[in-house]
Amino acid sequence: MWPDVLDAIRAELQRRFTEAGESVPVYLGASAGVPQVDQVNIVRGRSVRGTSVSCKDNSLVVYIEVWANPEREPEGDSDVEYENSRTLPGYERLAALTKIILADDLYGSDPVYRSQYVETLPDNDAFRPVCASRLEFKVTMR
Repeated sequence: MWPDVLDAIRAELQRRFTEAGESVPVYLGASAGVPQVDQVNIVRGRSVRGTSVSCKDNSLVVYIEVWANPEREPEGDSDVEYENSRTLPGYERLAALTKIILADDLYGSDPVYRSQYVETLPDNDAFRPVCASRLEFKVTMR
């Protein structure tokens, strides 16, 4: 069932962040607002007929939202310097968290499921200084 798929991904990402020394909460479902701390949300995406109950027809789209909140104070004399000082640390943090997520198949050596990274959808800097991306994965049964 797809809830089991999402929960397995959550457990794997929590394990990866812990191993990397990162304290990043991983939640099922999207949050209503902009998180004020680093956060990862796992959201069910499109499904092929039948996957609302199970993955028996072999595919389910999963979105992983990665939110990064830089802890650095803005600096600079001009508006451009100020905006860059707010955005660059967020980008760097977002890249570091994304690297952990993309390091391996979301299921590792699981004999049943396999994930395939499809694309990254940006937030277009809508939440500065918080930066976010939505990673799309296709989960299939082996």
